[in-house]
Amino acid sequence: MALGKLLKDPADLRFVWIIWGALMIGMGVVGAVTIHTVTGAYELGAERWLAGEMLYDTGIHGFLYLPQSAMLYAPMTMLPEAIGAFVWRVLMIGILAAGCFAMSREVKRWHDVELFPIMTLVSLPIVLDGARNGQMTLGMTGVMLLSMAALSGGKYWQMTLWLMLGLAMKPLMLVMILLVGGVYLHLVPRLLAGMLVLLGLPFVFKGYEYVLAQYAGFGDMLLVAGDPSSVAPFDYCDVFGMLRVFGVDVALGGQMMGRLIVAAIVFGVCWVVARVWGRKRGAVMILIGTAGYLMLFNPRVEANTYGMLGPVFGLLAGWAFVKEGATMRGWLLVVMMLLIAGNYELTKLITPGKTIWLPPMVCGLLMVYVFVMLMMGRLPGGGGKDVDELAEEAEVRERAKKQRAWALLSGGDGDDWGGDGE
Repeated sequence: MALGKLLKDPADLRFVWIIWGALMIGMGVVGAVTIHTVTGAYELGAERWLAGEMLYDTGIHGFLYLPQSAMLYAPMTMLPEAIGAFVWRVLMIGILAAGCFAMSREVKRWHDVELFPIMTLVSLPIVLDGARNGQMTLGMTGVMLLSMAALSGGKYWQMTLWLMLGLAMKPLMLVMILLVGGVYLHLVPRLLAGMLVLLGLPFVFKGYEYVLAQYAGFGDMLLVAGDPSSVAPFDYCDVFGMLRVFGVDVALGGQMMGRLIVAAIVFGVCWVVARVWGRKRGAVMILIGTAGYLMLFNPRVEANTYGMLGPVFGLLAGWAFVKEGATMRGWLLVVMMLLIAGNYELTKLITPGKTIWLPPMVCGLLMVYVFVMLMMGRLPGGGGKDVDELAEEAEVRERAKKQRAWALLSGGDGDDWGGDGE
């Protein structure tokens, strides 16, 4: 197939990097002159951090992130405004490109197929709006990809570094961190060490009283901003916003119960996938499960936040087109992506003023597709566990046995962090 040969040709990678470079420069220039931006909230937090002021307001708007996020954006505020906007967009898009490339390298290592071109082409339409606005979601998506590529390759400290960078960008990264820690218990000490370093970093630059006050303010803000009753009925694109458009208003208690039940299901699926197929497919499932859960059950998800699904669509479509030759499935995924990318123009004609229902509906269909492909054994990352992973699991089991034996001899009950049943 001509398309397959084109996508597998290594020379195409140069053209793909030209596309990413053009996107960085183009969106950087647009960001430098446009009024359509979300970087004002990041700038507000950074300026308050540098001035030693309280980062958080009392309402549901303003700076909604950890103090580390203000630290990340602080260098941009030291530049002229237009240059800062340009550099920020280049960084966010660059991290996303690096994440797509890293995940495609892992797939190439597993199965010797080149997915980077098609991951790029399928991702771009759905990420354009976030790139124009300077969304930190793009950078977070990039480090999600980088961290799962590192997990797949057994590079656990590298994975921890990327996960902590993602948490510094947005607290939503905690979903992926919890999934990784729950599925791979032997990685919990690394994750805890990473979080201790991350949480301690602000104390290096500011006094402890100020930093503690910011952490307390973040906790208060999280309670207010995370309350679905505090937002307008048709502002956010989670599954409950979609249901509200069609006249089904789920009570707050029901929403919380739904989030907890689905969280348990996502964790269970990721745990089983990692145990049965190994960390390659386990990493892919954690990536998809995190992105899908955040889109459907984050009460403050917006339409352009669905750009996080761009690389997921790209990975799955590339796998269908290039690896399996399943052209119909590949185009189905492309159409689903385009429906989300064109959400506003489509839904304003059908439900004027209520343009939030199509992205979660398509995302739900995507999760059904993923489950069906999983049951058929057709998700990326198949082939079972490699020799290194089997040796690592044996080492973890042996270490856990020794630690339990030592705990019993010392009068303990044998509980520890040493193993995860593998």
